[in-house]
Amino acid sequence: MAYAGRTNQEPEILNMGGLNLKATQVNIKDGEAQDIDNVDIDLSGALTVRKGYESLSSISGTVEYFNNYFTSEGQEVFVAIVSHKFYESTSINGPWTDRTGSMVLTGTTWQGSYCANSFIFSNGVEQPMISRYGWDLQSLEYASLVIPPTAVTATPVGGGIGATYYYVVTSISGRGESLASEVVSVANSGTLSTSMYNQLSWTASDGAQSYYIYRYETGTYNFLYETTSSSYSDQGAVSSLTVHPPSVTTAYNTPNDWNANGSPEGFAVLSRGRNQHLMAWRKSNIWVAAYGSYSDWFTVNDAFAFQVQGGEDNSVKAVVTLYDFTVFFSATNTFVYTGSSAADITQNKILHTGCVSPYSIVLVGDDIYIWTQFGPTTLSRILQGADIQLVPMSVKVAPLVFDQTNRTNWSLIAGWHDIRSQRVCWAYPNSGSDSNDGVLLFNYSVPQPDGSKGAWTKYSDWNVINAILSSSTSNVYGALASGDIVHLHTSDTDNGTEIPWSYKSAWFDLRTWIKKRLLWLDLLMDSTVDYLVNVKLSWEFNRIGWNETHVVNNSATDNYDIQTMGDLNQHRVYVTGNARYFQFVFSGVGPAKIVGFRPDARIKGVR
Repeated sequence: MAYAGRTNQEPEILNMGGLNLKATQVNIKDGEAQDIDNVDIDLSGALTVRKGYESLSSISGTVEYFNNYFTSEGQEVFVAIVSHKFYESTSINGPWTDRTGSMVLTGTTWQGSYCANSFIFSNGVEQPMISRYGWDLQSLEYASLVIPPTAVTATPVGGGIGATYYYVVTSISGRGESLASEVVSVANSGTLSTSMYNQLSWTASDGAQSYYIYRYETGTYNFLYETTSSSYSDQGAVSSLTVHPPSVTTAYNTPNDWNANGSPEGFAVLSRGRNQHLMAWRKSNIWVAAYGSYSDWFTVNDAFAFQVQGGEDNSVKAVVTLYDFTVFFSATNTFVYTGSSAADITQNKILHTGCVSPYSIVLVGDDIYIWTQFGPTTLSRILQGADIQLVPMSVKVAPLVFDQTNRTNWSLIAGWHDIRSQRVCWAYPNSGSDSNDGVLLFNYSVPQPDGSKGAWTKYSDWNVINAILSSSTSNVYGALASGDIVHLHTSDTDNGTEIPWSYKSAWFDLRTWIKKRLLWLDLLMDSTVDYLVNVKLSWEFNRIGWNETHVVNNSATDNYDIQTMGDLNQHRVYVTGNARYFQFVFSGVGPAKIVGFRPDARIKGVR
């Protein structure tokens, strides 16, 4: 029984407990709602009309991706891919600079991460890209190219002027060899030996694992020696006539596998907080770059590779760091790893819950909120270095999650953390939609009568592609499909268009052995907000068409006076009817904050 009627004069103010579509109409809790649209529930259980977005800037075209990163100097850089063009800005207000350069972007599902003062991203279609503030976009392969040694010198030791020797030096990377350095010559008399030799030196090349030295003989340069240092003493070594400097460079430090078998599908940092190993993945294959580098994927005992195994589907969809854990998600599984090097990387746990969208992952303290194949779920760290667990959390809104969304487009779902209001938000496609035109919110700090926490609400009319929480401002910024870059959860209107909102209460049950009747509704409103609220009362599950509507504002209730209590207005809404079941629907357009409400029922004939 949802509301048995008052038996004394003790206060029985009802706060809002959120959306519950799982229970029947008469069995949901007093404060829970059958339907909610465009409202929020704060920590006190009060109902507040949702706040809209404020347009900050715009990029012409269709937004495909939106993110941010920080340079080593602490400068926040915002990046966006719009209609296959790459843009950057140091201000969310713009201007946005096209940094696409000569790169061609055709894919849409981008995933990226910052590392070593750069932002690196990929989508499994094009080759991986790297953005460095103020530079045009480059391929990661080109950025990993090792150049030939510079400042090569040759000095005779132990001899005088005599025969002339010519040398070139090349750099060796994990994949191949660079072009030759500039030619250096030296004159030395006699036969080269341990006491009379040519001393070569050069400036080391970033990313080079070793160097090849070539000497000019019989019309060509022939291989002499390989060294890992930046100097070499030619004491008359015998050269190989079959190895010569290349005419085309192959001195890249990204895996050739990315060219042969497909590009990585995304980038993240392995166990971020412990170190800075950039990580790439494609299906079940994981590559880890050398410490602090985005371009060195070959350094022995520093860069390494491994495979994710053991799940129903091992194809990695997204990666996130949960303090000392690195968590890999496929569509059906969660793979938990500890460690951050080839020596200690260990699979700690496999869970049979996956992730439907890489953009649906939201970090909140020690927890990760994700949208799984079972709907919204939380992944919680139990103890640092000990264990983590998955907890399904969407039972109350399961009918919405599975029946009112377009499941074929769940891969579009985008999540973010509204830290000021302490809620996790997911933009999702409604049934029949191919864009994120709805938002489901979990207000994780709202207390419930049973001691649990968390209340669900929902929004309509937003179309968020990606959203980020700015570390520098704690503001939530979103990219809309229209190309607008907006500040979410800030203003009372959406670009000047007022927001229709509604809250449909439980059905209250007045059946007892003796007849009762509803006399009035006490409605507590925050008087600091200008409001105009419609209160509709429906009877008998709408079977017989009984209903009535009342209007309350800051100064009146259907022309009756109101009672003021500090920052609160108490509205007494007098009602008619003598039914067994009744329901309230609060609605309006524009701002309002309902602190609580109380229906007052009496035994018939008793005042």
